[in-house]
Parts: sequence; C-alpha cells; structure tokens
Amino acid sequence: MEVEIKEREPAVEVRLGGGEAVWVDAEGVILEPGTAPAVVGVPRAGERVAVEAVRAARAVAQLSPALRERFPTFDVSDPTDVIAEGDGSPTLLLGEISQLGERLAILEELWERGLLAEYATVDFRVGDEVILKRKR
Repeated sequence: MEVEIKEREPAVEVRLGGGEAVWVDAEGVILEPGTAPAVVGVPRAGERVAVEAVRAARAVAQLSPALRERFPTFDVSDPTDVIAEGDGSPTLLLGEISQLGERLAILEELWERGLLAEYATVDFRVGDEVILKRKR
C-alpha cells in the first residue's frame, strides 16, 4: 500500500458565506481557522473554496496599506458583483470576481491621483470604463 502525503501551506485568509474565517491554500483547500480576512462571503464547496476566490484574496492583499485601511472588506458572495465599502469611502462596484485584480490596479491609480475622496460610488462594471458618482 502506498500513501501520498502532500503538505499544504496557507496562502490567504477568507471569510466563508456562513461567517467562518479560514486560511486556504493556493488551490482553495480549507486548512485552519482565520481571524480577520478582507475577502468575505466566499462560497464553500465541501472542504474548499473556488480558486478565483483565492486569486481575489491575493489581489486584495497586494493593495497599498492606505487602500486596505479605507476598504477593509471585499464582499464576493455574488461572484458577478464584488462590492467593497468603507467608512467615509466611496462604495466600490467591482463587477466580476475574475476581473478583480485588474480593477484593483485601476483603483490604486485613482487613489494615487486623489480622485476618490469626492465620490460616493466608483463603478467598474461597465466594460473598460469607470463611472464616478459624486457625493450629494
């Protein structure tokens, strides 16, 4: 009899749809309890999560500390409509989870140019356009 043992390393922390915070590996296998993930609402499929949720959590982890502070959570419970909100920050409508990495790169650029403070909503869902809605 042969037994193959594969060591798994935690890659990112996510919060499952039921509220449980967990660490997952690069393949989405749930490993151990977590504490304070930025990506929330991740659907669970048995003992793993979708690889695109892992990619999303990695993209969020690469945001600048200032943006991570302004947008502490990214809700991926609807993978076609990722949303992020923060106190005093605009609501981010980020669209498809598969495009999150490139949209966060655009968000970083808008932040560096100082273009987020005066807007209530930043909508990335329309093709390659970004729609900025002013605060009222």
